[in-house]
Amino acid sequence: MALYLRYSLHVKNFQFIPLIVPVSACCSIPIWQKVAGKFGKKTTLAIALVCELPMYSLLSVLPGKQYLIFPVYIILGCLGGVMILLPWSMIPDVIDDFTIKTGMRKEGIFYSFYVFFTKFAVGMALGMSTLALEFTGYKSGACVQPRAVGVTLRVLVSAPSSVLLVLSLFCLRQYPITEQTREETRSQLQKLREKNRSTQSQDPKLKVEKIPGGESDVNENGYSFFLFRQSYYSSSSAEGLSNL
Repeated sequence: MALYLRYSLHVKNFQFIPLIVPVSACCSIPIWQKVAGKFGKKTTLAIALVCELPMYSLLSVLPGKQYLIFPVYIILGCLGGVMILLPWSMIPDVIDDFTIKTGMRKEGIFYSFYVFFTKFAVGMALGMSTLALEFTGYKSGACVQPRAVGVTLRVLVSAPSSVLLVLSLFCLRQYPITEQTREETRSQLQKLREKNRSTQSQDPKLKVEKIPGGESDVNENGYSFFLFRQSYYSSSSAEGLSNL
């Protein structure tokens, strides 16, 4: 962002401008939480992605005027608050849906995959940006850079982001969990927890049960207690995110 502000927009005093995005994102999170509670997570995320598309496209032609830079970065920061809030709150929904369909809880796998691929994408973006700048003649520490560097930075901050946003919208369209299915899944898990509590209190040896929607039976004294323990205790940590 600093290179884009300096060599593409030719802004001299830009030290405080990068702070606009994270501050705006943090301030917008409570608003997005209310919007997600009213319209649903999938719809809210789709709205944010659609609104981000023209904003990132605008970065390729944005002039270096501070009265234009500030509004654009504030809007991008507010829309970025969705990326902080909703993906993390949608993971518990995916885990619950996976539990109902397979009879297993794999929180570690889902969260580790999400964190790994997030860091992987950041690393790939940094690597590709460095290569692109090197090909255009960027010299680290130099006060004056070739004009191609400024053009390349404009392309890097707009084109890849726009393409990935379109791809994200396509993937989001295939996302099967709606507010209705989420409530049905939570209801089934709640019934299963109550059933396991009743079974554990009446019989020290847990009986064989079948997971609603699953294909395999639960082994005696094995997975039934594991599912009860995992679903009961993990619900306290995931409840805040899942209830958005």
